[in-house]
Amino acid sequence: MSRKLGGPAEQSPARPLSAPAEHVVTEPPSCSFRVRGPRYLSSKAKIPCDWAGMRLLGCDLWKGGERMEHVAAGPAAGKDLLLINFQCPAKGGGSVSVVLWWVMTERAAEDARFTGLWRRFMDSGDDKWR
Repeated sequence: MSRKLGGPAEQSPARPLSAPAEHVVTEPPSCSFRVRGPRYLSSKAKIPCDWAGMRLLGCDLWKGGERMEHVAAGPAAGKDLLLINFQCPAKGGGSVSVVLWWVMTERAAEDARFTGLWRRFMDSGDDKWR
């Protein structure tokens, strides 16, 4: 499944990259990942993932003079979003951020084990645990 870049991040980047406006990002199938199963603590064996808890909304690439911190600091309009911000130094100074935007799937929202872990992750003030 391919989606256009720039999904939910409608704010303008500090300095847009000079590249063609049309890009796509592809979401890999969930079965290509191995996750910790119910017996992981005793077996240390990972199992194939049956279904994805999050769906990729989009991917943004930003270049700026300073590192882009707290990209998710604003309100999320009631959506359960996960943002992953990969930060790299840019050639010649500054930095580049690749931000991936994920939203919870309907199936995950109906799964008590998934939503319990998600709430614990989101509500925990302990970054070490996360």
